[in-house]
Amino acid sequence: MAASEAFDNEWLRSVGGAGPIPYLWQALQADGGRPGSACAAAFRSLHTQLDTALATLRTLAEGVTGQAGPGEEEAPGWLAPWLQGLARLGPWQEAVGRTQDAQAALHRYTAAYSECATALLEAVRTGLQDLEAQLGEAADDPERTLPQSCQELHRWWTAAGEARHEALLGSERWAAAFGRLTNAATELIGSCQAQLDAGLRHLDLPNREDFIDTQRRLAQLERERSRDAGSDEIKALRAEIAHLREEVATLRRQSEGPESP
Repeated sequence: MAASEAFDNEWLRSVGGAGPIPYLWQALQADGGRPGSACAAAFRSLHTQLDTALATLRTLAEGVTGQAGPGEEEAPGWLAPWLQGLARLGPWQEAVGRTQDAQAALHRYTAAYSECATALLEAVRTGLQDLEAQLGEAADDPERTLPQSCQELHRWWTAAGEARHEALLGSERWAAAFGRLTNAATELIGSCQAQLDAGLRHLDLPNREDFIDTQRRLAQLERERSRDAGSDEIKALRAEIAHLREEVATLRRQSEGPESP
């Protein structure tokens, strides 16, 4: 076995669980180094996996937004306000309100996350299609060379995927989706913090607000201490100056001596 082939096999084993490239490389080798039936079956399998992931994300997004699935009945639109009104009655209305706000924030975050993940998976799927097309074009062009190693196939895959990924990141679709995800994540964190603070307060334990208040009071005490220390130092300096003035006056009287008759 040649040294380059041994190195390539070792590298192939090291990235065996890192993605579809080893799978595609093995299919390409089964076709004799040129795209054939094994390579086409490998691409179809990868496309099926991505399609399954995309369908799962779409189902998740539809469930979060409240759309009824096949065979399911949607709750009447007029019922939600009444249920919310009933839930907010009684001594637990504040806790119920926080729970509902946290649930709504979680739904918005899940929907925004599904939107961003869907866009990324679609970019990956398009990059995979580009790679398949590039391999077919290289096989039909006698002046072009097909990948001779798994590492080279990985470079082809990276180039195709990065082109689609960069195009997505520069699009208005991604800017809007990622903005919604950022806002939803911030809102969800705030809702979780409010829930945690309320729970700790209910257990008579210090929460985040208590720690912030303690830090604020400590900072205020430090400022007052510094101000008091500066005031005491000024008083000491003034007393020392008065004492020096008295000594200077005494020395002057001694230097002048008694008055002559």
